[in-house]
Amino acid sequence: MGDEERRIYMQSSFHETFNVDVHDLNIVIALFNEASRETVNRSWIGILIVSLISIDSVLVYFIFGSLIIIKIYKNDLTMNKKTRYLQKQLMKALAVQSSIPMLVSFLPCLFAWYFPVFNVNVGQWIFWFSSVAISFFPVLDPLALFFFIPAFRKRIVEILRVGNVQLAISSISGKTSKTSQTSRG
Repeated sequence: MGDEERRIYMQSSFHETFNVDVHDLNIVIALFNEASRETVNRSWIGILIVSLISIDSVLVYFIFGSLIIIKIYKNDLTMNKKTRYLQKQLMKALAVQSSIPMLVSFLPCLFAWYFPVFNVNVGQWIFWFSSVAISFFPVLDPLALFFFIPAFRKRIVEILRVGNVQLAISSISGKTSKTSQTSRG
């Protein structure tokens, strides 16, 4: 009965917003007010379980990250200076790479899950923000490597400088067809 109550509650909103019948979807709906006590309790249990699963994965990241950092510092004396520097740079890059999914996936989910609890109207912006954030994930992920690892950063700067020099030469000489094609390759 609780599932049908939630579907009926969301039926008009889904039809207006998405032009879809909520009974045709495989969806989890949580109601925190304007519903029976059983439905509200089941909604809280569902949101808390999903939150615990998500928080557990974040905690595992922090625990293993801390253990790796401790291990690096314990072996600090056995590593030469360059290896130690590279290990620390790699650890920074991995920390940033691991925090990106938390920011672009986990936080929007938390907002979408808990704003309705406090009667905050999430509106359509959460859908747009989440879509854009998740779309940028493949771009943001390698940027952490380019920013923190000196060898990658140096190579990117070299590539950008060569590309700019080739484009400048082509615009000065007036040869746009051959030079601009070689600068892309």
